Amino acid sequence: STLCLKDAENPSAILKRLLDEGWKLYVPNQQGKTSRVYGHTASSGITWFSTEEFTSEDPASDKLLDSFLRSRDYVESDGKISLIDRKAISSVNEGNLAAVTGATQDVVCLYSNDKRVEKSDIEIAVRNKVTANLRPYQLEGVLWLQNQRLNGAGCLLADEMGLGKTLQVIAHLACVNTDKPHLVIAPVSLIYNWHREIERFAPQLSDQIIVTSYDHIRIHIEDYLNTVYDTIIIDEAQVIKNRDTKKYKAIAKLHCAHKIILTGTPIENSIEDIWSHFIMLNPGMVRMHDGLHRKGMSMDSTQTVQLSAKLLNRFIRRKTKAEVLTDLPEKSEETVYLDLSDKEKVIYGNLHKAVVRSLSSGLSGRINSIVLEGLLRLRQACVSANMLPASLRSSSHIASTKLRMAVDFAEQIRANGRKVLMFSQFVKALQELESLLGEAGINFVKLYGDTIDRKAPVEAFQNDDSITVFLLSLKAGGVGLNLTAADTVILLDDWWNPAVEAQAMSRAYRIGQKRNVSMYRFVCKDTVEEKILQLQEKKRSTVDVFQNT
Repeated sequence: STLCLKDAENPSAILKRLLDEGWKLYVPNQQGKTSRVYGHTASSGITWFSTEEFTSEDPASDKLLDSFLRSRDYVESDGKISLIDRKAISSVNEGNLAAVTGATQDVVCLYSNDKRVEKSDIEIAVRNKVTANLRPYQLEGVLWLQNQRLNGAGCLLADEMGLGKTLQVIAHLACVNTDKPHLVIAPVSLIYNWHREIERFAPQLSDQIIVTSYDHIRIHIEDYLNTVYDTIIIDEAQVIKNRDTKKYKAIAKLHCAHKIILTGTPIENSIEDIWSHFIMLNPGMVRMHDGLHRKGMSMDSTQTVQLSAKLLNRFIRRKTKAEVLTDLPEKSEETVYLDLSDKEKVIYGNLHKAVVRSLSSGLSGRINSIVLEGLLRLRQACVSANMLPASLRSSSHIASTKLRMAVDFAEQIRANGRKVLMFSQFVKALQELESLLGEAGINFVKLYGDTIDRKAPVEAFQNDDSITVFLLSLKAGGVGLNLTAADTVILLDDWWNPAVEAQAMSRAYRIGQKRNVSMYRFVCKDTVEEKILQLQEKKRSTVDVFQNT
């Protein structure tokens, strides 16, 4: 009889049953003849099949990995055929899989380490040394951090923004018995927050924890190289997701016994982001990354993402608000589609045609720069045509549909006694919005990249009921701020990845929020902004693999 297993759900189980019932199985070989198939069971318990009767080959080998990556259920070599259920890769021990990808022995050993601290010891230590009542999931996070340290593994605490990662780390450090200093590396905007949290929750650590910025480390790296720190904490680590940057390379030179990475957005653009984090935590993991890369597969292919999750998930802890904050109010997200005015449509259309002409006539070496410049100008035209060079618009000032809509929203929000955060990547657009809000008599505060005193606008917005709007540039205000006085968030423009949206939303939707929070994306119809939304959906599918770790 001839049996086709191409669409079978579990071909290995079918073949095993046939062999157990006394059937003899044959497959065609490379010469067009048939070869008998024999069943084998590896030490891992995986059943596989080969045209060799006697073999010591383990299916958790490079062949199984290769078959999984290329979505094939068989391999051929030297006239020999091995039939493998590529899905069996999911049951292979992570340590064995790490070894197959080329990991160094110290990394392979991390998968077999399973030391645990006593939960009661940590609870007592936290109670005695930390002046805060940790929520159950936060206490579990401290316990997890202790276990990761005990097992010698650098780790990634990736709780969703607003769940208290800073507090968990401070509580963890309070439980560590060492005289060595700790080093926290964070964006400038969070340095004050770190000092405040340390003084509030564990003041005894104030002289032991050094808090500095990414740029300070990059510029003054020599000042830090002579110290061996106990723990280095890298906060908002998406800042160094690119291993080729000077910031990343500077931090990689530092010496410490243990590293912790904090980020609510472990994957902003691609799976390469999270690999960069883990190569920083455990440098030997670069061999695993390169082993997968040598297979010739895209690092963002479904199979590579799944393998990456299998290899890295044990070193990641991620909790979401929906999972742990049952007392947090509801949140909603809505895309508000706008029609550009006739004048704006003409400007956008002419700009689009100019970009297309440049691409068709430009030199190949300039294609990338033309694309980037074109996308920037098209996106600016959607927010406010006044940001464009005078040569690209028809008059000195064009009324912005999107900014006018933002003012309309602000007036409704003020009338209801509520507050709103308005984000844009374009400071010029926010400055134009300042004028419009002023004309409407709507009080606001602002925080841009050049804002020196970041504390003042935050405290004014949180405490002054007369202030309705907080204008924030996406980079300056996207991380670390607690702005729970607002219950509405407006994104005037989107970027390529959904993590940016999540960062903006989390300024208002976090611990301490008592009201339902609404987020609105302003999107111009029939423009590049709609394409950006489609790209975001693709990026979300990659992030979801690591979502429920």
